[in-house]
Amino acid sequence: MLKQIKQLGLIVLFTSVIFYAKAQDRTSSPYTRYGLGDLMTKNFGDSRAMGGTSLALRNGSKLYPANPASYSSIDSLHFVMEAGISASVKEMSSPTNNLKQTTYDFNLDYLSFGFPVTNWWGAAFGMMPYSNVSYNVITSENSLGHPHDYHYQGYGGINQAFIGSSFEPIDNLSVGFNLNYLFGNIHQLNAVNFADSVAYGMVDITEEKILYFNNFYFSGGIHYDYPLSENHQLTLGMACDINSVLNVNRTYLATSALSSNPGVITDTLEHNFKEQGEINLPLNIGGGMAYHYKDVLIVAADFRYQDWSNASIFGEQDSLGAGQRVSLGLEYIPDGKNAPIMKYRRNIRYRMGAFFNDTYLEFDQGNTKVNNFGISFGLGLPLKRSNTTFNISLELGQRGSLKNNLVKENYAVLGVNFSLSDIWFIKHKYE
Repeated sequence: MLKQIKQLGLIVLFTSVIFYAKAQDRTSSPYTRYGLGDLMTKNFGDSRAMGGTSLALRNGSKLYPANPASYSSIDSLHFVMEAGISASVKEMSSPTNNLKQTTYDFNLDYLSFGFPVTNWWGAAFGMMPYSNVSYNVITSENSLGHPHDYHYQGYGGINQAFIGSSFEPIDNLSVGFNLNYLFGNIHQLNAVNFADSVAYGMVDITEEKILYFNNFYFSGGIHYDYPLSENHQLTLGMACDINSVLNVNRTYLATSALSSNPGVITDTLEHNFKEQGEINLPLNIGGGMAYHYKDVLIVAADFRYQDWSNASIFGEQDSLGAGQRVSLGLEYIPDGKNAPIMKYRRNIRYRMGAFFNDTYLEFDQGNTKVNNFGISFGLGLPLKRSNTTFNISLELGQRGSLKNNLVKENYAVLGVNFSLSDIWFIKHKYE
């Protein structure tokens, strides 16, 4: 057992280093310039293929950290590991210049582990992204005969490590919580560069900010299983991220340079090192339900809501409002998940879903919202003589539009997930 614990520690350490490095290099989007960037979902392999539903899902060989109440369903004496990677392609188009840009990306998305403490008590820990920032935007203007460019660039993000537990105080009721730690940094650069610099001797201005984030916050959830009849069951779930404060340290540097000699700083206008501040993370609350027919069919629905309208960074509000997400999904297994594998294709998990995300971004004093919607498909491929499942998901979606000078993003995300469930802490009597 000690050897297994050491091996597990090395896996966590090694993967955490890789994860942190990769989290800083994700698909670019001008929408990540605002707030904390893209707020990532806490959905793993099978729930991604089901439109992102997860708040009412329970499975003895899978993890659903979006609702920590699910951990108590982990099979007794079994250890669970979830790991996911993704590849994406995105086409961005703008109404102002009719230009299109295509970007590609590959990421290690998450790594988590779960295990039973008793037959009514489960626990889990892991790491996943909380937010992502990656943008590079250039706009041009001509003021009083002086053409110049505005350059906005940013990269980085916030990572989330969690450890959680859940238990069943009475039959059919499960209660759980996560202790989450957020950490990471976001680099931002804003610059004004003049084009006809030699003739007019104009001055370029560059502003660089680095934001360092860290702090803990709690999240909790409940599950209730309501048997409808012998073959029908309804599971209700609720989860919330409790209001908390995210500590921020900011390094700020503003410099000037003659545009006739760009890159050579002539003056430091302002320099603040590790200025301290904070962000109030608003309550994130959601509910869901999942209908089960035997072990053959699952139909699930989720709703989440979080209001960022009062959030500010160093006293500055940033085009943020209330965000909400609705998702639907289903999973179908022709012979049921507990049936012996006689015909392999009848043990495959077939999944599909859809979602609509009214994001927390809003412009023109709240009159223009940025919406994100899409559909998803996926397969769960069980490995023979094993509790391991190889999950594939495909998400097709659109964020934004060409109205009101927004940017439209059409994207496709291919996800691959390994759900490994194996006997743990059992010493074999015979070799």
